Amino acid sequence: MGPGDRVKAARSMTGIEYKQETVSSMRTANTAEARQYMDCAEFVCRVLGADQITDGVQHMNSSGLKSYFDNKDKFINSADPQVGDVAVWKGHVGVVTEVGEDGKIKLTHARGTGKLSKENPYAISPEQYRDSEFYGYYRPVTETPDGKIDNNGNPVTTNNQSANSTGSFDLTPQSETAVQDNTRVVNNSFVQQINNLPQGNYKVVNGQIVPQ
Repeated sequence: MGPGDRVKAARSMTGIEYKQETVSSMRTANTAEARQYMDCAEFVCRVLGADQITDGVQHMNSSGLKSYFDNKDKFINSADPQVGDVAVWKGHVGVVTEVGEDGKIKLTHARGTGKLSKENPYAISPEQYRDSEFYGYYRPVTETPDGKIDNNGNPVTTNNQSANSTGSFDLTPQSETAVQDNTRVVNNSFVQQINNLPQGNYKVVNGQIVPQ
């Protein structure tokens, strides 16, 4: 049990161009077009979805995330960082992917207009990241099991193999059991996506189900 999947998910989304989008489908869909740009809140929402803290990817801005994390029954708010925490400022959020000395952190985040998402190369203090009010670090009261995704952010199958660009399957009206038997997908949301697809041939590319 732990935050390892959040770290994997955050690191898998580095190198993405920053852009604020308001259309929900562009912030929550698991398509190449929807994942082409991200702002800091979408970045964290996708991390939460990958770790199954939320039911899929939710559309929340940074203030919406702050309100979501303020639920003390579900989240711990701390001044002391741990790997996998979500760091929250007024107007900004990111994922703590390494903790150094004296409470300094490496943050992986969508960084702003004209910049690509990345993991900061040095552990620095929250005040050095941003001069707005810092609300602290948030983590779930109850962690989900690690091992749901691989280092590329792709769902992991029960035989410890990742669903990747070489994986493909034929979805026929009789194949729901076959899909479950052949892929053994742990991620329930991933199974649900498969079950909702129309008849046809599909493959998984970078964790996305696309027509073959």
